[in-house]
Amino acid sequence: MGVLVDAGPDRGANPTGEIHVKVLKDGAPVDFVERYTRELAITNRLAGHASVLRYHDVDVIGKRYCVICDHWDKPSLESLLARRQRLSYPVTLTVIKALARLLEAAQMEGVAERHLRTEDLLVDPVTGETRAIKFSIPRANHATVRGLRNPSAGVTGDLYFLGCMLYRLLVLDHPFRGRDQNTPAAVERLEHALKGHYPDLGAQEVSRLTTLFKRCATTDLGSRVMTYDDVVREIENLECLNAQILKSRRFAEAVERKRRRKSFLQTAFDTVAALRGDLAPPADCVEESCHAVAHRRAAPASRDDGRHRVGGAA
Repeated sequence: MGVLVDAGPDRGANPTGEIHVKVLKDGAPVDFVERYTRELAITNRLAGHASVLRYHDVDVIGKRYCVICDHWDKPSLESLLARRQRLSYPVTLTVIKALARLLEAAQMEGVAERHLRTEDLLVDPVTGETRAIKFSIPRANHATVRGLRNPSAGVTGDLYFLGCMLYRLLVLDHPFRGRDQNTPAAVERLEHALKGHYPDLGAQEVSRLTTLFKRCATTDLGSRVMTYDDVVREIENLECLNAQILKSRRFAEAVERKRRRKSFLQTAFDTVAALRGDLAPPADCVEESCHAVAHRRAAPASRDDGRHRVGGAA
């Protein structure tokens, strides 16, 4: 519905350094402009939050509706999903945690209409840093928000959103279609995707991820996670578990590299020893091997090598 015009850096107002002017195209419907203005007002209630872009001013120039806002040059989550660009597992956890904290801040601020669309979420694919362009107000005749259904505006609706978003990022597909709310079938697809696309995940991580999805997206409210902290705490537990597994894996790889290095040195020593006719045991390290070879080279020949014996017999 509009274009962005670079207004140059403004380091004082925006540490990221870019202020842009969003100009809506001519002929924007009146109801759209009114709803857009309300959405900006809602979003600006969280202007100090790290995961929200700030809007500085709204004006009408001629017949054009203009918005002055911060700009962050990262792709939208919708574009990443449309390209089927799969985020790494740690980045996915970071995105979900950021969204949970953002929705919690909106709830504490009293924002009732806190719908988030994937096209209004910007994500750094490398770090997982996430920022919302704005919160959306769905049209009266639309029960769904593009990208994800959010059946209620309360905490349970936010948790449902987080569960579905976790699923979408890991599977690159929607967990449910239309009125189909078959959670067991969605869980089965999630497990299959985790094992196929994230082979480094252990059984414990797969189990905890599927459990988190079920507790967020299930239609059984009694089994649903009841607080944002529950989601964040479980994400942080998964991050710690993943860090421990990666640390153990790096340690095992270092041990294997050391073993291969020793094996290579021993093979090289054996080859040299065979060529010299010296079958002495190899040294345990490079320094000892070099010292032993240097010592043998410096020592005078004190043994018969066969040719003396033959000559003597003659």
